Amino acid sequence: MPETVAAGETAADGDYAALEALQKAVPPAPPREMGAEEFSTWLDGQRQQGSAAALVFYAAYPAGARRWKWCWRS
Repeated sequence: MPETVAAGETAADGDYAALEALQKAVPPAPPREMGAEEFSTWLDGQRQQGSAAALVFYAAYPAGARRWKWCWRS
């Protein structure tokens, strides 16, 4: 999660943006070029990282409504 926050943005906003960036991440190469094993490994890493970040977000912002979106996905 980012440690700096833009002016007018809360820490939750910055952390939420980081979660969205994880969701939108693209593989380093097209899946066919990577091969099934390498792509699956990359995809699994993205899912694990996203799930861990979602749980941190959920714990850090217990009153934030946005936390449910990520708990549902992870």
